[in-house]
Amino acid sequence: METPTDLPARPKPAEDSQPAEDQKPAAEQKPPKEKKPKEKNPKEKKPKPEKAESKRAAPASNDPDAMFKVGFLADVYKERPLESTVNKQVVTRFPPEPNGYLHIGHSKAMTVNFEFARYYGGICYLRFDDSNPKGEEERYVESIKDIVSWLGFTPVKITHTSDYFDKLYELAEKLILKDKAYVCHCTDSEIKAQRGADETSDKKGNERFACAHRDRPTSESLAEFRAMRDGKYRAREAALRLKQDLENPNPQMWDLFAYRVVETDDGNFAKHLQTGDKWKIYPTYEYCHCVCDSFENITHSLCTTEFELSRESYDWVVNELDIYKPMQREYGRLNINGTIMSKRKLVELIEGNEPKGCNRGKYVKGWDDPRLFTLVGLRRRGIPPQAILSFVKELGVTKAKTTIDVKRLEQSVRSYLESTVPRLMLVLDPIPVVIENLPDDYVEMIDLPFSKDPSHGVSARGIMHLYASFTTVADTYLVSHCTIYQDRLH
Repeated sequence: METPTDLPARPKPAEDSQPAEDQKPAAEQKPPKEKKPKEKNPKEKKPKPEKAESKRAAPASNDPDAMFKVGFLADVYKERPLESTVNKQVVTRFPPEPNGYLHIGHSKAMTVNFEFARYYGGICYLRFDDSNPKGEEERYVESIKDIVSWLGFTPVKITHTSDYFDKLYELAEKLILKDKAYVCHCTDSEIKAQRGADETSDKKGNERFACAHRDRPTSESLAEFRAMRDGKYRAREAALRLKQDLENPNPQMWDLFAYRVVETDDGNFAKHLQTGDKWKIYPTYEYCHCVCDSFENITHSLCTTEFELSRESYDWVVNELDIYKPMQREYGRLNINGTIMSKRKLVELIEGNEPKGCNRGKYVKGWDDPRLFTLVGLRRRGIPPQAILSFVKELGVTKAKTTIDVKRLEQSVRSYLESTVPRLMLVLDPIPVVIENLPDDYVEMIDLPFSKDPSHGVSARGIMHLYASFTTVADTYLVSHCTIYQDRLH
C-alpha cells in the first residue's frame, strides 16, 4: 500500500505519440554516456561567514524604545553624544505656551522630549513659554501640568520663560550696545514692504530694503528701549528688532522682533500671570526661546519642522550673545485627518461668543468634549494614556510631516486594550431565567478563558445554579439542552 509520503510515479508517454521535430528516433539516437560519479572532495567546505547585521536594521516592532535606536532621533544623538554635552548629561525641555489645552499633536512632542532624555539617562524640563500674557490663563497652566502627569511624565523641574525676564532684558541691552539690535517705529505695512511683500496682496518678491531706524546710534536705541520698558510707547508704536542679515534668503534672518509692547483688547498694558504689571514689554519667541534653552543647559532642543528655518536665527542670537549654544533639530509634526488641532480654531469652536472664561462652548461642550482630539477630550472618551504613547511610538519620528487617518489611532488603541486589559464577567441588567428540566440541586460552572491570553481572565462565564440563573437578555441565547452562551465582553 502506498504511504502518504510516497511520490506519484512520473506518467509514461503514450505509445502512439509522435517524436518532436528536433528529436531523433530511438534507433538513430546514440546511447547515453555513462556518467562517472563525482568523487567527494576530501576537503571539508568552510562554512560561509555570517553576514553582519545592518547598522540600520530596524529593531523589533514591539520594542518601545525602537525610535531611539535607529532613525532620526538616533542620528540626532550621534551629532551631540553624551560625552560632548556640558555636564555629561542629556537635557531636553517640553515648552508649551499656556494659551490653550494640549491636543494629541502635543503628545508626540512630549514623548520625543521626555523619552529621549529618559533613554539616554538625562533630564527634561517642563517650561511654560509665557512670553505673551495676552491669551494666557491659569486654567491652561493647570491643565498642562495635569496632562503631563497623566501621560506618566515627570519633569526634573517646572520653569517659566518669565523666570528669566530680568536676564533676558539685560542681554537685550547687550545686543543694542553691540549694535546688533535697534528700536524700530515702523508700521506693520512698512515692515512688510521692507521684507519685499506687496502692501495690497502680501505677495513677496519685491526688493528688500532696510528700516530707516536701523542705523540709528546705539545710545539712541538704548534710550528708546528703556522708554519702551517704562511705558512711554503703546503697542505697535515701538519694537526692538535684531540687526541680522537682510541679504540672507532665509526670511527668519530679516531683522526679527526681539521685544514688543503687549496690550489687551481694551487698550491696557497686559498683566502677566507670574510677574503682574511689572513689565510693559515682553520678549518674542524668536529671541527668548534659544536664550532660555541656553540658561537651562539644554543639549538637544527638539521641535517640529515649522521651526526649521528658525534654526539659523536661533544660532545667530546665542552666538552674538556669546553664551552656551544648544543644538536645535526638527522632526515632523503629527496631524490626523478630519480633526481640528489648531489652538486658534479650537478656541473659536469651543468658546465662540460665550463669555470669556466659560468652559462650555458654543458648538461643543468644552475643551474636554469627547468629540475633540484634545488630550482632556481623549481622556474623557476613555482612552488610556499608555495607548496614546504606544500610538506615538508606533508611528516613529522622522523629518516628514505625519498625517494619518483617524482609524489608525483607533486601531492602535484597540490593539493596546486587546493585549493589556483584564477581562471580567459582568451582568449589567440581571433577570431570572428559569430552567425547568434540571434538578433543583444542579450546579455547573463554565469558564471561557480569553483566547489570546488566558492570564487576562475570562471572556465569558455561564453559571447555572439550582433552577434559576441570572443573566442579561441582550447578551443571552437559550439553545437546545439549556446551554447558555454569552457574547465576549471587551
